Amino acid sequence: ETIRLDLPGNETTVILTDPFIDDFVLMYCTFMQHSQLFSALMAHYHSDASQGTEQEKMDYTLNNKRRVIRLVLHWTNVYAELLQEEETAVAFLEEFYVSVSDDSRMIPALKEQ
Repeated sequence: ETIRLDLPGNETTVILTDPFIDDFVLMYCTFMQHSQLFSALMAHYHSDASQGTEQEKMDYTLNNKRRVIRLVLHWTNVYAELLQEEETAVAFLEEFYVSVSDDSRMIPALKEQ
């Protein structure tokens, strides 16, 4: 399954999605509040590997950040209109955007996300 995002300048990004991500995005509200989701996403985004070589730690960190970015993109695509009305969601997205922007300067591989 794919998600098609229309970007400014008539650019389009296609993202492959996992059916488990679809299920989670559609059902998370039955077992956690938005604030819990936001905290969990930020914690996972900023988590680092505690073991392994430096390369393994970097790979873990990069893959983890990519997974969270994909989940947030999918989540915002599904709930775009509803999120604009919820202040906590807007605040989370702004904070997340800043984190990703900062990281993309230090980790060039994140720019493609």
